[in-house]
Amino acid sequence: MDINQIEKRIADIEEILGIDDLITTKSIPSQIESLQSKLRDDCKANLLMSIPVKKLEQLNKIATETAGPYGSLVDKVESIKFAENLINERAERIKTFSEALEPCLDTELFGKVAELQPELDAQIEKYEKALEDWAKTYGDFQTLIAERTMINRRITEKVLELQKKIDLKSSSKA
Repeated sequence: MDINQIEKRIADIEEILGIDDLITTKSIPSQIESLQSKLRDDCKANLLMSIPVKKLEQLNKIATETAGPYGSLVDKVESIKFAENLINERAERIKTFSEALEPCLDTELFGKVAELQPELDAQIEKYEKALEDWAKTYGDFQTLIAERTMINRRITEKVLELQKKIDLKSSSKA
């Protein structure tokens, strides 16, 4: 298969996948080897020559594109800087989290938890008993309030009855 057939096949695959929007296929010059050797030998561009041609073409297209589905080069640089800041912030948070988590995962401290478990259970039992006592006392107190209210109402009723009797006797004497 020659290079043109390979490029056509790649273009067909990209079209099927729907990623051919940003990629245009260009034929590779036939004198590519002579250009590569000239760049390597005369210009000392070994690093540049180690980058695949397709990637250089895509990089050139991205760099020269002024507007498109992904915006201008300035927008892309700003997006990259924003993403870099997000990555740095996330790295800081992960670092803080790992520093805070480190004491929690200390095996010596885990051993102390097992040693202190009986004491913790005793404290829990103590507080549960205190809560039960409080609930019982509070219930008794609520009962006392209800009984006192009922007694006050009966006393008030009796006082009113007696007042009526007194009023009747004093009106009948007069």
